[in-house]
Amino acid sequence: MPRPPEDTKSFSSLMQIVADLRSPDGCPWDRVQTHQSLAPFAIEEAYELAEILDHVSDDTPASNLGDSKPVESKGDSKPGDSKLVDSKLKDELGDLLFQVALHAQIAQERKAFTIEDVLQNLNQKMIRRHPHVFAESQVKNVEEVWTQWEKIKAAEKVRERAEHGQHERKSDGLTSRQSGEQNSHQTSSSKLMNKGIFDFPPTLPSLQRAYKIGTKAQKRKFDWNHLKDVQAKLTEELTEFQEAIESKNKSAMQDELGDVLFTIAQIARHLEIEPEQAPSKSNHKFETRFESMLKLASVKDLAWESLSDPEKEALERDQDFTQKLSSSTVRKFQRRFFARSNKQNISRPAKE
Repeated sequence: MPRPPEDTKSFSSLMQIVADLRSPDGCPWDRVQTHQSLAPFAIEEAYELAEILDHVSDDTPASNLGDSKPVESKGDSKPGDSKLVDSKLKDELGDLLFQVALHAQIAQERKAFTIEDVLQNLNQKMIRRHPHVFAESQVKNVEEVWTQWEKIKAAEKVRERAEHGQHERKSDGLTSRQSGEQNSHQTSSSKLMNKGIFDFPPTLPSLQRAYKIGTKAQKRKFDWNHLKDVQAKLTEELTEFQEAIESKNKSAMQDELGDVLFTIAQIARHLEIEPEQAPSKSNHKFETRFESMLKLASVKDLAWESLSDPEKEALERDQDFTQKLSSSTVRKFQRRFFARSNKQNISRPAKE
């Protein structure tokens, strides 16, 4: 039976735990996992981390990131929830790190690379792509940093393609059987090496991908000059979408809706708003408001399914008021209201 490490704060302990989980005496689930089977979990963990990040304050200066003072949460979280938010952030960062460690262990087992190789590759890349920090290059602003970054990435791709070409030439002397065994691998490698300028992963959310497409095009001087120009384009796309709706052509509706969403992503880009974060916050806001309305209906002994639209709208206005109050204030208000009602002999609706 594997023995757990005594020092649970070290990175090496994490790698030991992962290796033990994958060992013959380890966990049956971990032992059967592959890079492919784990892919959905990496995506899920990244989304869970992003959800927590929406509640973490961005007000802490970079120079103070080492302070022990808790970060205040934002959004619907209260200042008193900051410790809980940071605790969840710590937990989700760990879950994502575990995915990295697990993939590195699987790679080591198939003698591809180790976690040390991953760290070396990452460290060298960061040093190479930040010559304004680790070398003599000079940049004046964030825009110049991005321009420099893109140039360095382009040079790296040229070098990677050259190395990939050398590898393919070396494989020309293989037997037909060996060549057949490597054919699928080379096809996959060629796709990775020849992505073009829009080198985004296919699993990237569509709105985020649209945002990045616009950014790439803008850097190549193909973009609307002003926000009002993009807004005019949105008006045009909405008109075409309406025409598609009236035609009752499902395929046309889908195409035109896609154009509308793509244009909205470009408006978000011009406003420097992440298009994936905006609907995420709106979704959460609607969920919170709707759940509050259901709770308020329950407090008033009202059957939601039986309410008319005007009655539901009245509840929405009521919850707008009560949502501004703390839970204790709401309870105090309710006690006083019902006490006053009893004094005035105003009976509350009987429960069914």
